[in-house]
Amino acid sequence: MKSVKVLFAFTMILFMAFPAHSFVEPDGFGGYRWGQKFEEFQSMGPLLVDDEDKDLALAVALEAPRSWKDLVFRGSPSFIFNAGRFEGVIAHGNPGQAEWEKWSKTLEEELGPPSKGSPGAFDMQWDGEYSGIAISFDPQQNAPGLFIWVYPEKTPGQ
Repeated sequence: MKSVKVLFAFTMILFMAFPAHSFVEPDGFGGYRWGQKFEEFQSMGPLLVDDEDKDLALAVALEAPRSWKDLVFRGSPSFIFNAGRFEGVIAHGNPGQAEWEKWSKTLEEELGPPSKGSPGAFDMQWDGEYSGIAISFDPQQNAPGLFIWVYPEKTPGQ
């Protein structure tokens, strides 16, 4: 009986030691790593600074991948910077609910079940230890959107 309790305790410790997420978290996007300085990026459009939060800025990547995990983007993705460091990507897909269905199926196959949401709710999110991935479908705009980010407190170089 004592060995069963020890085995149970060891199993519980293992479950607590390893995060519940099952997907491989991205360490950046398009060859750029999380936390990389804006000055180190090539072929970026002008940095658009948020009027309310001067640390937040957005820049369109003029020459960046227009796809990720078989999700094809409509146009160039936008890169998000916080205090001059890379923290996220926003991209939009081609119009149509069929495109949303392809995106949601592709990411479920690649990343496993989402932490939140479902394809039918037009919103899915995968939460990792230091980053997250979300897709959504806006029926008004008739196109899926992708958001990949790193949690600021976990950004390398900060």
